[in-house]
Amino acid sequence: MTKTFLITTSLLFLNLFAFGQPKLKDLIKDREKAVFKVLTFDRNNNPLASGSGFFISSNGTAISNVHVFKDAYSVKIKLIDGREFNVKYIIDFDESFDLIKFKIENSNSNFPFLKPYNGRIEKGENIFTIGSPLGLESTVSTGIVSNVREFEGYGRVIQITAPISHGSSGGTVFNEDGYLIGVTTFGITEGQNLNFAVDVKKILQLKRTLNATILQYATTFNSDLYMLKGLSAMANNEYQKAVEYFTKYINQKSKIDIGYLRRGNAYKELKNATNAMSDYNKCIELNPQNEIAYSNRGLLKGILGDLSGGFQDCISSLKINETSIAYYNLGWICFEQEDYEQAERAFSDALKLEPSKASIYNERGQARVQLKKYKEAIQDFTSLIGLEPSNPMAFINRAICYLQLSENNEACKDFKKAKELGFKDDKLNSMLENCK
Repeated sequence: MTKTFLITTSLLFLNLFAFGQPKLKDLIKDREKAVFKVLTFDRNNNPLASGSGFFISSNGTAISNVHVFKDAYSVKIKLIDGREFNVKYIIDFDESFDLIKFKIENSNSNFPFLKPYNGRIEKGENIFTIGSPLGLESTVSTGIVSNVREFEGYGRVIQITAPISHGSSGGTVFNEDGYLIGVTTFGITEGQNLNFAVDVKKILQLKRTLNATILQYATTFNSDLYMLKGLSAMANNEYQKAVEYFTKYINQKSKIDIGYLRRGNAYKELKNATNAMSDYNKCIELNPQNEIAYSNRGLLKGILGDLSGGFQDCISSLKINETSIAYYNLGWICFEQEDYEQAERAFSDALKLEPSKASIYNERGQARVQLKKYKEAIQDFTSLIGLEPSNPMAFINRAICYLQLSENNEACKDFKKAKELGFKDDKLNSMLENCK
């Protein structure tokens, strides 16, 4: 097999000191019971690959990564206590999130299982991971959440600092309280600590009941690595390389909408609007229920000056599924149309779904300034400062609102802070002269 720069995730080193040894030790002892090693075999029953997975139900329903099952004609799991079970059938899968849900044989057993965490995932919080790197069962690593990113066409992913290696794709990421927050999926070898996990809430979107055998899955549903290579290139800002990988994926799966969506995103980053629009159109043609394609096409239409068309696409996206990115794009288009009241409402709806997104507070604050709602705008810029304390423009914008309310002392404080943060502008210097 050709070596690639994409590596599938997990965990080699153990640093117990970041958490406090007794608590972490107890959490690991409990959580590792629900995590297992995944072993795949080819048509001749020769070992093919290994990965990780975990139970989400006591009846043997489990989760791993789609690419772990690639080319497999049979799959079994090995628990930490040494017991082995064959995978009975595939319940559902989604290449978009690289998640697969399956059922193992022997439903009479009562398996320990994990529940997805519904709370907020915070940048900087401590995490630990459990997986099977290089075939080593129940290996633990610790780190932090270095960022929570929104990849277009992929959704929210968690960037973690926990070291990774082959074999733990489909493993688990827990916060320091032991709640399951992510599923390890991919990393980038050119970068340092560029390791990613899918937000565990994506599991809830696996709602189909395919009940396909492994053989059916291998011959009908199986994916390839071009998609993941493309995603890795996108994460590394290598957009032309991403186009090449997504094109290879499309050449193999020309009837699958997700390839066109992601290549369209790559073209958009390359400022190739013509190709991006063509791919979004093809994606929607293949899957009229792809809300992300409508949202992304709507934003692109808005950028190109077709605000009415962009508005309609965002509304179509929201009718299919209410997402923060669709509300955000709708808000941006309404702002450009100078419909500031609807822009404010759209940004507010986006924040209900993603309350820690700094850019949304900024945009809603700008809309509120246009509506002369200066007190509410100050609240938004204050929230923005809480999320991005080194953002000088947040202080500038809040200072302008304070001036509109004749709160000159507060405005001067913010102007001074902006200057401390390196903001340089003749108008700022003039404002600071008035503050003396």
